[in-house]
Amino acid sequence: MNKKIIKVPRLDQNIDSFDQWDRFISIVSPLFDKSIPIILDFSECGFIGPEGTALIAGLKIFRNDRGYITELDVTSVLSSVKVVLERSGLMGLFFPSESGWQPSHKDSTLPIFCLKSKDKDSAIEYIENQILIRKEVPHMTERLKKDIRVSFFEIFNNIFNHSESPIGGVVCGQVFPTDHTVKIVFYDTGIGVANKVLNHKTDLKSDVEAIEWALERGNSTLGETIGQPRGLGLYLIQEFIKINTGIFRISANSGALMEKDGKRSKGMLSLPLHGTIIDITIKTQEHLIYGYKDEFSYLRQ
Repeated sequence: MNKKIIKVPRLDQNIDSFDQWDRFISIVSPLFDKSIPIILDFSECGFIGPEGTALIAGLKIFRNDRGYITELDVTSVLSSVKVVLERSGLMGLFFPSESGWQPSHKDSTLPIFCLKSKDKDSAIEYIENQILIRKEVPHMTERLKKDIRVSFFEIFNNIFNHSESPIGGVVCGQVFPTDHTVKIVFYDTGIGVANKVLNHKTDLKSDVEAIEWALERGNSTLGETIGQPRGLGLYLIQEFIKINTGIFRISANSGALMEKDGKRSKGMLSLPLHGTIIDITIKTQEHLIYGYKDEFSYLRQ
């Protein structure tokens, strides 16, 4: 059977480059449902950020689940990119018998984690041991750290309660020392949060409107459960990112939304994304401690 060669484009860590992100999605996203065997060629990919790594990891796992052949031409990968693919665990998805690299908290990579079924203990362990433990993550009071932990877990929870993703969720990330940032990416291959919301809220007219609705505190396509309020997770993360002056971005279906420097920008993708991807860029500000206002009331006395 003939194999189709797909040239993976470059994807820089500069999250403002919407055109690059749009082009990357337009090449990768249509491959999910193509049964023809494909070979990923990285000869034109001089750099790949974690959102690109997450998308390709999701593609490989999704196609494996359907029995489709997906290969990576290792001879086409530049040495600098190969290091990233090895450390992230992406190379191990394609060549599991050859992958001997083990993640380290001293390394700049948050390795790929795939949660295929709802498993609170595994999700919390990853959040604790691969994200919050990192010295680059800003200092927080214990109370805020606990709530941020819950918020990250709620993203996992939403994947299984909302997305209908056949492979669960994929998480990975990267530390960028020269930019003093940490990027964390969550991806699922489900129906997409925009489609999910539009099926629930028929008065909304576009994917972008649906994404905005999903980000409002308390909004959910699930019914309320007594003692289990929903919708705080992404809201709290957004508020933290605003104060941290980081970047929050979500892409789903044909919509994309970004918040940076207190401003919200929106866009439409050329081709729909297969699922939902959330990427969060946190600034590593070692001289600051983050917490709730009432925890620092003594400073006003």
